[in-house]
Amino acid sequence: MRLTSKLILALGLSVCVVLGVNAWLRVRFDRKAYEDDIGRDHRVLVRALVAAIGMLSTEESALEASALVETVNAQYDHVDIRWIRGDQEREPPQGVQRKARGAPDPATGAYSAVEQTAEGERYIVTSAPILTHGIPLGHVVVQESLQPEDEFSATTVLRSIVATGVLMLVCFALMIALGTWLVGRPLRDLAAQARRIGAGDLTRRIDVRSGDEIAALAREMNAMTDRLIEARESAARATEARIEALDQLRHGERLRTIGELSSGIAHELGTPLNVVRARGQMVASGEAPASRVRELGAIIVAEADRMARIMRDVLDYARRSPARKESIPLGRLAQSAIALVLPLAERGGVALELAGSQRDEPVVEVDPSQLQQVLTNLLVNALQATPRGGQVTVSFGRVASTGAHDAPLGPDALRAFVSVQDTGAGISAEHLPRIFDPFFTTKAPGDGTGLGLSLARGIVEEHGGSLEARAEPTGGSRFTVELPIADRRERRT
Repeated sequence: MRLTSKLILALGLSVCVVLGVNAWLRVRFDRKAYEDDIGRDHRVLVRALVAAIGMLSTEESALEASALVETVNAQYDHVDIRWIRGDQEREPPQGVQRKARGAPDPATGAYSAVEQTAEGERYIVTSAPILTHGIPLGHVVVQESLQPEDEFSATTVLRSIVATGVLMLVCFALMIALGTWLVGRPLRDLAAQARRIGAGDLTRRIDVRSGDEIAALAREMNAMTDRLIEARESAARATEARIEALDQLRHGERLRTIGELSSGIAHELGTPLNVVRARGQMVASGEAPASRVRELGAIIVAEADRMARIMRDVLDYARRSPARKESIPLGRLAQSAIALVLPLAERGGVALELAGSQRDEPVVEVDPSQLQQVLTNLLVNALQATPRGGQVTVSFGRVASTGAHDAPLGPDALRAFVSVQDTGAGISAEHLPRIFDPFFTTKAPGDGTGLGLSLARGIVEEHGGSLEARAEPTGGSRFTVELPIADRRERRT
């Protein structure tokens, strides 16, 4: 039930109770006043009769008293006056209930009572003893019907009901109009504003014209909207700053990785440079016959292309580029990351192996440069942890989801994975829970910042995936990246 309806119902019931109690008290007061008036009239009449009868002589008093009462009774058409001889009080007929009204009159000894017959008719009866020279002579009884009072009471009740009903209708109409105008409409405006705020629309304000509590609430809601706008702008600025800082951290980590790869890259460039230099000297000194000049030129061009490709891969990796997602085979990303760290692996004497079926290769929707940064960071860490003669294996494929990272897919769905496993010393149980914490590193001072794995996990989680690490029972460690598969048809088991 709406608040306006509750207020109208509560006020309506209150008005009904007040009017009903007022009508009941009014009828009761009128009945009592009517009966009191009749009682006073009866006592005045009885006093007059008692005084008149008391003046009669003892011998003739009984007959004359009866005649006097009959004469007086004939003068009243709505009152029954009777004379009862003897000293016994008048007893009510059988089946008639009597209820006394007040104390007897001290002057005449008259008392009044209300009698009600079995049929429901009510009478007010006043009886007084008659004494002549101290001798009980009889009783004067005055009886009057209360039917006019009952009819008046019924009429009063009916009028009260009609008046109450009319007044209730008027009150309800006024309450509905005023409740709708003063309460209903402002509350609807407040509810509409709350829904707009919940939907993110902070452009509108509530028009406040009155000075009541609802207007105060409207002003507070407007002030809250202004504060929400300020908070949204502040959050937007903070988010932009965070994204910029995170982008700079990622770029710095990428440049650090390039620095670690620089020695291997230099070695990789040394071989084609020596080939180009040697072939160029042969052409320049004229040692090479004219028939081999074309062959030597082709060799120089091939080696130059090889050096350009290496430099292009390095520059592409180091260049800051806006985030852009595209659907790409996961194995291709693994191959590009392996190609980038291959010189470092050759220099360290570590074998690099790629395991995975290209026929069952999953497709993921990611930013290639960001995911390549993740894989390169994992590969560099694995190569640094693996001694000469060891091996680093990169695997990719599909794995059943646990439902923890992609709940809408369900626990039986498939996810793409790529893992980097090394044969190094592994990760101690003491350090395993903290390796993804920012600035945590087990490397010697100056060899690492402790941000690489933390940034890598952040990138993976932004793509809806997860990055987990574990120590292998046979030695070494394994880092596994799980990502949603781009084609939803491939997610079904």
